Parts: sequence; C-alpha cells; structure tokens
Amino acid sequence: MKHHHRPAARRVAAAMCPHLQRAFLIAATCAITGCRLTQPPCPPAGDESPIILNPVELDWQPHAGAAPPLKLTDAEQPAAVFRCPFDSLRGERVYWDADLRLDLSACTALRVPVRVSSPNPIEGVSLYFRSGPGWYHLTLRLPPATGIWRIVTVPLETAAAEGRPGGWSGIEALRFSVWRGGTTATDIAVGPVRAVGTLGRDILVAVLRPPATDDEQGESRFARQLAQETVEDLRTAGIPALAMEGEEGLERAGSRRVPVLAVPYYPDAPTGVVARLAALLESGTRLIIAYDVPPPLQQALGVGGGRYLRDDARRQFAEIRVTSRALPGAPPSLRQSSHNIRAFEPLEGRSQVLAEWWTADGRPASYAAIVGSSNGIVLGHVLFAADRTARARLWRAMVLGLAPEVGAAAVRLALSRPPEPDRVVSSGTTSSIRRMLPRNHPAQAELRIAEAKREAALRLAARGHHAEALEQLDDAHRHFARATAAAEPPTPLPFRAVWCHEAYGVRGRTWDEAIHHLATNGITAVLPNVCWGGVAFYPSEVLPVADEVRERGDALAECLAAARRYHLEVHAWRVNWNLGPAPRPFIERLRAEGRLQRGRGGAQRPWLCPSHPDNRRLEVEAMVEIARRYNVNGLHFDYIRYPDADHCVCDGCRARFEESTGRRVQNWPDDLWSDQWRSEWNEWRRRQISLVVEEVHRRARAARPGLKLSAAVFRNWERDRHGVAQDWKLWCERGWLDFVCPMNYTDDAVQFELLVRRQRAWAGAVPLCPGIGASAVSPRLTAMDVTEQIRIAERAGAAGFVVFNYGETEFEELIPMLGLGVLRPAR
Repeated sequence: MKHHHRPAARRVAAAMCPHLQRAFLIAATCAITGCRLTQPPCPPAGDESPIILNPVELDWQPHAGAAPPLKLTDAEQPAAVFRCPFDSLRGERVYWDADLRLDLSACTALRVPVRVSSPNPIEGVSLYFRSGPGWYHLTLRLPPATGIWRIVTVPLETAAAEGRPGGWSGIEALRFSVWRGGTTATDIAVGPVRAVGTLGRDILVAVLRPPATDDEQGESRFARQLAQETVEDLRTAGIPALAMEGEEGLERAGSRRVPVLAVPYYPDAPTGVVARLAALLESGTRLIIAYDVPPPLQQALGVGGGRYLRDDARRQFAEIRVTSRALPGAPPSLRQSSHNIRAFEPLEGRSQVLAEWWTADGRPASYAAIVGSSNGIVLGHVLFAADRTARARLWRAMVLGLAPEVGAAAVRLALSRPPEPDRVVSSGTTSSIRRMLPRNHPAQAELRIAEAKREAALRLAARGHHAEALEQLDDAHRHFARATAAAEPPTPLPFRAVWCHEAYGVRGRTWDEAIHHLATNGITAVLPNVCWGGVAFYPSEVLPVADEVRERGDALAECLAAARRYHLEVHAWRVNWNLGPAPRPFIERLRAEGRLQRGRGGAQRPWLCPSHPDNRRLEVEAMVEIARRYNVNGLHFDYIRYPDADHCVCDGCRARFEESTGRRVQNWPDDLWSDQWRSEWNEWRRRQISLVVEEVHRRARAARPGLKLSAAVFRNWERDRHGVAQDWKLWCERGWLDFVCPMNYTDDAVQFELLVRRQRAWAGAVPLCPGIGASAVSPRLTAMDVTEQIRIAERAGAAGFVVFNYGETEFEELIPMLGLGVLRPAR
C-alpha cells in the first residue's frame, strides 16, 4: 500500500475539510492508477486480524556489528527497535535472526507497523522467512515520515525464493536485514505483525506459476513473467487474484477452495502438478489453462486435439475473435500475432468454441482459439497481446463465464468497501473534485462522464448484471483518471526522455509514428538502443551488422530522420561489453581469442573482457563511429560496468593485473577478495571501465563538437563502484559525462526521493536525469506513479528524467496519459 500522497491531489485537496481531504486523496490515487489492485485486499477498518508475531517476544540474535534490539513494552505500542550504526560500520547491511514457528499458508499479506527515525541512510529493508532448505525474501517499504508510526502492507506474492524454501506453512526463522545507503546512524521500530487476506474469501482467483530456478531464463522465466502479468490483468479488471507457485501453491488453493485457478503458461508441468490440477477440477475448482495442456487435463476439461501448428510469419494466427455469448463482457477481438498454436477442439456435448483465430488479412483461420466447458477453459496459445485493457477484459470474461459468483463478489468489493489506494473510487469523489476545479477546465467533462458511468454501474449491479457493472466501472475509472491527469500542471523540466529498447522503435509502428507520438505528448528526447557489444542495427564498419538491417534498413538513420521532423533529440544508446544478439560466429571467434569474461566459478559469459586491449578498442571505435557518421545529439553508455563482483577473472585479467601490480596472486582468483588484494583489485577493475569512458569522451567530442555524452548507471555509487566497478561519480568529476541517468527502478516514491537526493550530490555539477522504471517493476508504474517521480526529480534539482521503456503499452496508455498533464507541451 502506498502511503504517500500524490502531487496533483495534494494541491486540489488543500482547501477541503479534513474528511473530504482524506476521501479525495485516496480516491485520486486509485483513479489515476486505473483503480487496479496492486496487492491482495486488506480487511476493512475495524476488522482487525490477529497478531501472528510480536517482535518484542522474539529472541533476536544480532549480526554484522549490530547490537540486540531495544524492546519497548510501555510505549504507545510494543515494539522492537533495531539500531543501525551506519556511521561506524562499513558493511552492506546489519541484520538480526530469530527462531519462530509460523504458518502463513492461509494469508496473503502482512501488515507491519513501522517507525523510522531517519530513512536517509537506508538503502532498503528485507524480511527473510526461512522454510526448510531455503528462504522467502520480502521487501519492507519505509514510511515517508520520520518518527511516526505507519502500517506497511507486504504482499506475500512478492517474495523471491532463495534456495529451495519448503512452503509458507513451515516457517522456522525470521531474519530482519537493513541495507546501508548512507553513513549516519538510524533506527527502525517494528510493532506487532498481523496477517491479512484469506484465500477463497478475499482472493477469488489463483494464478499458478512455475517455481523460480537458480538460473532462471527462457521458458521458465517467460512463464513466471506471464503469470504476474495475468495477476495484474485480473486486478485491473477488478478481480482479486494472487500468484501461487507449483505444488505448494496448488495445495494452498485447494485447501482454501479458491473458485477459479488460472494457468497462463506452465511448460512441461511435472506429474505432481498435473495430478493436483486434476484433483482440483474433481473437487469443483474451475480451471483456465493456456497452450501446454497435459492429456489428463484435456480429458477432464472436455477438449481434444492439441496438435502443434507453427507460423513463423505470424500472419495465420494474428487475431482472436470471440464467437460465443458465453463470455459476457469480452472484447470482440484481440490482436497478438502468435507464431504457433495448439489446435484444440471441442468434444461434442461437453464443450464449445468460444473464440476463433483469424488471419492478418481478416479471414477465418479455421482453428479454435478458446474452447470452454462447464468446468474450464482452454486457450490455444498464451495471452500476450499489447492491448492490456482488452487482455484484462478477456481474462475477466473468462473468469465470470465459469464462475458468476466471482462477478458478484468483485462488484460488492468494488462498491461496498471503504476506499483505499489503488481501489475503486468512492461515491461523491467526482463532485468534490469538480468543486475545486475551474468551471471551464477540460477535466470537468471527464468528471461528468465518470460520475454517470459509476451511477450506471450501481444500477446494473442492483439487477445482478455484474459483468456489465464492472465494464461501467472500467469506463468510470478511465475518465476519472484522465480528469485527474489533466489537472496536473506541466513540468518545467526541459529534458523529458524515453529509452526505447527496440532498435526500430515501438513494435507495429514506424519510427515516424513513434516519434510524432512522443512529440505530441511533450517528450523532448529519445534514446534508441541501436548498438550492442557485438552487433549494430545500422551499416557498421566496426561491428557485425544485424540481419534486420538488410530487411528493414538503417534503424538509426530512420530514427534520426523522424526526430528531425518533430524536433526531438536523439542520443544513440549502446549496450557496452554485453554481446547481446551478436552473431554466433563472432562470439565464438572472441571466445577463441580469449576475449570473453570468466566468472569466479570458472564459467564464461558472453561479455567482452574490459581489460583486453582489443575489447576496449572495439568499445571506443563503435561509439566514435556513430559520432563520426550520424548527426546524433549524444551517445549513451549502458552496461558500462562488470556484470557483478565475481567478474572478470580470466587468464588475461590475471596476466594484466599481475603485470600492473608487479606481484603474483598465489591463489587466483580467490585471493582477490582477501584483505590483502581487495582494494587494489577493485581499483584496477574500475580503471578498465573508466578508460573507455575517458577515451570515448576525448575522441567522440573531437569527431562531433557539441556532442553530449551520458550514461545509464546503477543507483548506489558508493556500493556499485566496488561491486560492478562503475565509478560514475569520478566520470562526473572529470567532466567525461554531460548528464547521468541512475536507473532508479522502484515503485516506492519514498525510496525514489532518497535515491535522487543522494545522487544529486554525487553528480555534482553534472546534470542529473534519473531513470524512471515504468515497465521495469511489477506491476508496471501507473501514470500517477510516474508523475510523482517526475515531481520528486523537480524538487531535488534534477535537469530532467528518462522513462524506461517506450514500448507498445507505453505508446497506447502511459505516454498519452502523461501528455494530458505533467508532460503537456506548451501551446
């Protein structure tokens, strides 16, 4: 739950009475975010859940130089006070351990009372729950105010697994870790913790995802990402949902009788998972499953077929069109251009086709896209369409088609519970805002529509038309969000930029369309990713050229031509060292030449070794080539670092390091992390990276006077100059950068402000343009989240900002919403 107030809301609410102030601030927050549920719902005020653990009663064991916590029992509330002596300690964190026995399998979130004396020296706070041979890691957000108690809600679904934890039902220990972000002492008080949310009552849909793996990549990573996006889609649509993992998650869902279980993608599900899914179907849980449907489940769901069909051109399976009235409220069609499908078929008398595939040129493909029965729905491919609104509506329609009682509960939840951040707007809110806005303000029309839509939803709900009521609430929220966005005054920040990770711009759009869209909505610069460590998306004499250049032309030239038409700056973005999508023969040649990085464990990585002279030469020549041949406004470094503290320890690094020191490292590479070598080793690594920045600065400026150099950097210079050897404060001091962009990817405004103020000091005289991770956090940042972080950048004296990433969702939703207010161009 976000406890900070929002910028436009604060101004509008200033003249209201206290009761209206609170109602408006809460409602404005949820409206601008699209009224989605960003966490499991909490019980209404007064419905206090029981205390599950009291820090005062635990036997805490301090570590890393910490002292035992002070236990307060006679204060306003009992609390353990954890003192963090960051003024004297130089380690990354202090932490405390306590044994306990806890079963959290029935709850969905924790409510933690927290009071912090000063958040400034704190990088983050972690809660680690040990279960069996592993841990669950949760992040505890700090409250914005100092010295005041705040309740912080921590959703369990946000936990990251470390090792192989044995399940939420068998918690055996708790670790409380505070990570150092500064050099002054502070303390954190924690009160009695309560568990909230109940599966099957507050949570109506469970979303199954595969467990995390140590080396998560490929299909497993995609499946987990898709599951989280499905949770977000359902919450956007007003359906309380929760992500669960593997067999443990299925056991939780079954024991709590969750009405609907969604499986957006679970590749190669193990036998145990398939058996539990079948058992859930047998017990009455309804199932929505996509693409990879094991034969036992096909039979139980009443579908047949499932033949694999491929279309590399992505033209045969380009659109899903709903054909049945069994999905009330579904969008008529959904475009997503699948490159393969499973051709499932209905079994006579047991299931029916709910939607079909259509081709890119508007003809029926003659294959079912969605097949449904009374106890489940099967999709021929995963849902990944860029239109998130339509995708959310389709998920909701499928859930309500299977379980109408979920619709009734969702409407009741939306209309009857007290308003909370990221929740449904309460009655009377639009009229409160209207009184505070000028009569001729463009937001007034949006407010009138929002109010009418909400009244229509009330009438539909009273008649039992729950799907239709939720659709009206969708519209009400959309219009209210537009009204609140339009009430924002434009930012005075001159540099308003976006990173675009695709060399050819937004998928499905030309660079001309994409840049015209940015200019129309007040963006002043674009940073296109046109160059990696081992490939260029333009004709290059230095790097291998991507195959797409032969098919689609020069990506950088196309971007520049559009930017000149619409008066945007272009800063060419190079991913340094990381070879990325480089051609395999090129990578293998570098491997044979000993130019790839090797980690402490011995494995090679497809990154250029920074200490190899030929690699540094390649980095410099690649960037200088762009400056020499293209009229860009700037060059942008990215990945200008090592991947982590364990790289690179290849044979070449050993020879070059020992030559530079004049001494031999006896036990290579382990001795490098000893007190004898650590400082010298870290300084040597930093120098390998800084040499490239310095040389590009010198030569690129000579090639194109007036060129601006910038870098996307890690956010904590004090720590990251050691871990990844990124000494960006030095680069600013030496004048090698014209502006710097720390990647402050967080949805926590308090943390964002702490980071920006610290970075402002590190950057010194060099302009600071913090990175805002709109699509880099889960769930994605909303327009109001981004607006708040822009306002924080303003207050901290930043010169601008860069939003990551300019993709399809940002094109359709985020950028237009920001363009209504905070990015509104001068007329």
